[in-house]
Amino acid sequence: MRFAFSLRFRLMIFYLIIFLVPAAIMIFAMPYYFQQLLANETRTLTEGTLTCIARNIETSLNDLNRLTITPHLNNDVMQAMQLKASPNDKQADDYSKLLADRARKTTLPRF
Repeated sequence: MRFAFSLRFRLMIFYLIIFLVPAAIMIFAMPYYFQQLLANETRTLTEGTLTCIARNIETSLNDLNRLTITPHLNNDVMQAMQLKASPNDKQADDYSKLLADRARKTTLPRF
C-alpha cells in the first residue's frame, strides 16, 4: 500500500500520462487521419481529372462533327464530288472539270 503513494509510483503515472498517451495517439490515430485525408484528396483529384477528360473528349467529338459536316455545306465542293463520282466525268466539258479540280484542290483542303 505504501507503493501506491510513493514518489516512484507517482512519477510512473505521470510518465504514462505525459508521454505514453500522446505517443499512443500518434501511433494509432494520426496514420488513420492522414490515410483518410490522402484518400479524400486522391478521390477529389481523380474526379476532377475524369471530368476534364470527359470535357476534352466531348469538345474533340464536337470539333470532329463540325469538320465532317463543313465540306458538305459548300456547293462548289459538293458539285465537284458529284462530278467526280458520276459516270459522265470523262464526257464533261473542260470548264466544268477545271472548276471541279479547283474546288477539290483549293477549297477542300481549307476545311
